[in-house]
Amino acid sequence: MKRFFYLLFHEIMLFRTNLAIHLVAVLQPFIFLIAMSSVLVHPTFDMKIEESDSRYFTSFIQAMKSIKSPIGSDYIRPEIKPRDSKYDDQMIRLENRGRKLTAVQYYGLIDSNLVKNFRNRLKAVVLYLWNKDLGNRSVSIVEKPLFPRDLSYIIYYGLAFISMAAFIASVFIGSVLTTQDFENRHILEYRLSPVNSLLSLIARFIKLCFFSLLGSGLIIISTGIMTGRWPDNIFFVLFIIILLSIIAGAVGMTAGLVFKRMIPAFVVGLTTGFTGWILGDAFGLASGFSGIYYALSRFMPHSYATELIFPQYFGIHLATEKNSFIILIIITVISFTGCCIAYVTQVRNRR
Repeated sequence: MKRFFYLLFHEIMLFRTNLAIHLVAVLQPFIFLIAMSSVLVHPTFDMKIEESDSRYFTSFIQAMKSIKSPIGSDYIRPEIKPRDSKYDDQMIRLENRGRKLTAVQYYGLIDSNLVKNFRNRLKAVVLYLWNKDLGNRSVSIVEKPLFPRDLSYIIYYGLAFISMAAFIASVFIGSVLTTQDFENRHILEYRLSPVNSLLSLIARFIKLCFFSLLGSGLIIISTGIMTGRWPDNIFFVLFIIILLSIIAGAVGMTAGLVFKRMIPAFVVGLTTGFTGWILGDAFGLASGFSGIYYALSRFMPHSYATELIFPQYFGIHLATEKNSFIILIIITVISFTGCCIAYVTQVRNRR
């Protein structure tokens, strides 16, 4: 047992041999999340409107303030601007065109998604005024929200990043350390060592789980600080992170054993890490997308991890939760076993 702890300490201290890779593996998802959360679309939009002498101007501003989400969050925050003001994104002007008062929305250099959001909100204002004018003849729209309060999309984005952070930290570090064993001829020491080679492998898996927990922990903390939402059962989430870390570590180390060179093994880790995340419920549960996307997501362990973490943030259990847990366990066992066989084979290989 004492030898094992020496091995574990040795593995953890190996981060000094390639500090940059360890920092990238742990911090890259965290920096990515912070950067992306700053550009995500929020429900409340600042919409500029020029001052007008029209007698309907006050009613129009009140209608803008009345547009809300089904749960009650404001959709529009009107910003009244002086006449002939410059604008970068959009500006609404109440103009007399013919005999009709027309709300004209001018757009700046913005993307089509922002155009859609601004357009939908302006149409909602017009619909509100129309229904108010119709009185008893208006059409009532009743919406039943799934959640009792508005949940920011950053919450889902953050929980999806947990699987990304766990996978990338483990697959990057695992692939690099394994290739270093061959490039620096450390594999010869393992072959001559009286210690069972599996103990060295288990020590490395524990080290990879530690860095995966570190990277995912940064995501959990940052998401909690930004949204105020924390997992209901943090220990269950940590368990899922460990399972995903073992899978990723097995992929990374197997790539290192196969290629024995850092660049090819690192490319495999990079590809599996990001492709698996994008196809693995990165932007929403796969069941809400096309059949092709859902079918592809079934091959990604990220999907099963995200589906298991989802209830911990949203409080709603999915019908596939039990199957996701079983499949993730099976993938973990197969990955770990396959990596052990490949590792022991390479260590015993005297060529």
